[in-house]
Amino acid sequence: MSRILVPLDNDWYDELNSIAYYGETELERWIKTHVQSVFPDFDVFPFKKDVISKRGDEYERPDLAMVRKDYGEWWIVEVELAAHSLGHVMEQTTVFVDGDYNPTETAEYMREQIRRELRKRADFKKLKGLVRSKSPKVLVIVDEDIQDWKANLAKNNVKLCVFEIYKSLKSHHVFRVFGEYPVTEEGGAHCRPLPQPPNVLEVIGRSSLSDLSKKKEIDVTYEEQLTRWAVIHDKGKRFLRFLGRVNPLSPVGTYSLFFDSTGKYHFRRS
Repeated sequence: MSRILVPLDNDWYDELNSIAYYGETELERWIKTHVQSVFPDFDVFPFKKDVISKRGDEYERPDLAMVRKDYGEWWIVEVELAAHSLGHVMEQTTVFVDGDYNPTETAEYMREQIRRELRKRADFKKLKGLVRSKSPKVLVIVDEDIQDWKANLAKNNVKLCVFEIYKSLKSHHVFRVFGEYPVTEEGGAHCRPLPQPPNVLEVIGRSSLSDLSKKKEIDVTYEEQLTRWAVIHDKGKRFLRFLGRVNPLSPVGTYSLFFDSTGKYHFRRS
């Protein structure tokens, strides 16, 4: 059983699915309550509308949808309990990935949901253009880390985000979120490993990531791992030196370094 200690409260929090029973509706309610903190660049709202497969012989109903606030992308979200069958989740998400989304009908529905749930006006023309021009990305949010789910969902290009809930004896809650979920890139640069010394990357390009010049160390997320790097400036060039025991980056790979709208840094293999 996982536990979290919050030193500020001097209180232990136990994983809720180990000490209590709850259903998918309750999990969805917790996610909706805190989703703005998890996805600050998106409008997130219930999407209780049937999605029909392109063949027209299957339909499934997701739980949520997300539209990036600049109308750059949109996501269909399925909330699941780890106790549910992977086969059922695969069937649902296959329909969502290959669904037939009528642009006018879908945009009208999303505009109304945003108005009703978020109390804000959405641009119908931009919503319609988004649905017409881009298929939704699909995300499953589950309450427990299940590795075989991630590998199998990835075969259908479906992302997996883990949303764990912890509760203290004082009935306070904390939440742990990790996995794959959308981030909005604000700037980036290529990185290449140096043959010598080991565990050093050269940052290529100076226009973006200019704030590196103000930092001595940075934390960078790579495939759900948090890594720490020293920032080195030498003869007009910028380098990152790994601070840790095991470097998860390959010495023969190439990577991009970018930061998101919250200021967090990320590596992505390129």
